Amino acid sequence: MKTLSQWLFLAFISFGTVYTLCGQEVSDQLTFTFSQEDASIHPRIKGIWKSIGGGYIWDARGDSFHLYSYTENYCFRERNDYQERLMIFEAQFLFKGDTLRIFPTDYGEQTAQLNTPVDFIRVGELPNCLSREKLQKAGTDMIFAIFLENMEENYAFSKERKLDWEKIRMRYIDRVKDTTNQDSLFQWMGEIVQSTKDHHTKIFNKSGQKIQYTYTPSSDIVYDAYSHQSKVKDLNTFFGQFFESNYRHISDTLLQGKGKKVLNGKIEWGRLNQGIGYIHIHQFSGFVKDPIPRKQQVDSIRYYMTEIIDNLRDTDAIIVDVSFNFGGFDAAALTIAGHFTPEKLWAYSNQVFHQNSYQTVMETYVYPSTAEPYLKPVYLLTTDITRSAAEIFSMAMRAIPHVKHVGKPTLGILSGMLNKSLGPFHTTCSYQRFLTPDGKFFEATGIPPEMELEIFNRPDVMKGHLEAVRELIRIIE
Repeated sequence: MKTLSQWLFLAFISFGTVYTLCGQEVSDQLTFTFSQEDASIHPRIKGIWKSIGGGYIWDARGDSFHLYSYTENYCFRERNDYQERLMIFEAQFLFKGDTLRIFPTDYGEQTAQLNTPVDFIRVGELPNCLSREKLQKAGTDMIFAIFLENMEENYAFSKERKLDWEKIRMRYIDRVKDTTNQDSLFQWMGEIVQSTKDHHTKIFNKSGQKIQYTYTPSSDIVYDAYSHQSKVKDLNTFFGQFFESNYRHISDTLLQGKGKKVLNGKIEWGRLNQGIGYIHIHQFSGFVKDPIPRKQQVDSIRYYMTEIIDNLRDTDAIIVDVSFNFGGFDAAALTIAGHFTPEKLWAYSNQVFHQNSYQTVMETYVYPSTAEPYLKPVYLLTTDITRSAAEIFSMAMRAIPHVKHVGKPTLGILSGMLNKSLGPFHTTCSYQRFLTPDGKFFEATGIPPEMELEIFNRPDVMKGHLEAVRELIRIIE
């Protein structure tokens, strides 16, 4: 009996991936995957498409897109309405030879620049796949088997995180065989997820409860401070005060109450003194209160960043602070970075992992904004709280010659999250690595600064960031 991967390989060989248009060279012009006028899939991409990395299959034969996931021994219909809506309302495509390249999000003229695309090859037909309903009713042993196969085949950093999937399988397999209890299965999958020590690798149950790894080095410092005081009785309350006090020091002390908050409070900016500007980027998402397309959010970012740079243009230097940034979407990070360069710069290459190998998808560049850039010294400040899209931003900024990275290493979770539905569960894992032009990647280790600067110190964690910025001001001056 052939495994699913063998079946797909044979289909690939038998039917080939040749997809030319009447023997003519295919244009690289981006085209929407779905015609709103005809309510139909574009005829050039009708068929079955297998992703290069990620373990996805698109069924694009009818009047709508159906997303499937596969592993070595399983195939099942995804419960991912978000991706299917993107394919209908926003996604665009072009062909790279015989490879179909999908750009999921519409950013107008910058769609190709701001997306991380996904590549696909044509296969003959859809294999025998489980429906959503059948997967919902599947036994715990099957769900667990799919979960482990998905992790082993798609998790990109088993070596870096020291994960032995066979040992993990043997540790849990007997427990799973002896139970039909989904609550127990959820806890066991949660233990495996936490063993990755990866914040982007998570498991959710049908009630929305989540299990993931949450430790950061700075949390030890905060916990130590909590343990040596008696006023605050609850640890979560103490952590809340830690963030609130640091945010307050930015607004009231560093910017002396004269700063401005824009983009739904996600960016706060002003002057630390006459010669040094300051931009605190709180997050790379949530730039507007109402849910609007990312394209419009990016347009708003360009508008306000142009205003910020124009107002700080007469300074001698700017500190761009992402010390407390938990991430967001990469397009926002790349858009902001574009306000600090007059030329296109290679920031990183994106590779996807699948079944023991990496495939390079494309190189990502920082493209200059249409507005006049800031070309004086820029200091990028990071901590181990800096994560995800904030780390993508850090890689983009480090590609700019007049930017100096200071502070502490970032958290080391740069990869996007690969989403999979597993019956009543939903899981994510890290499946990409981003390489600098000289071939380095920083998953698990974090991005090291060019100049170390202590941020959160044990004597007073509530003022550590404040004193670090003051020290950086002294260094700049």
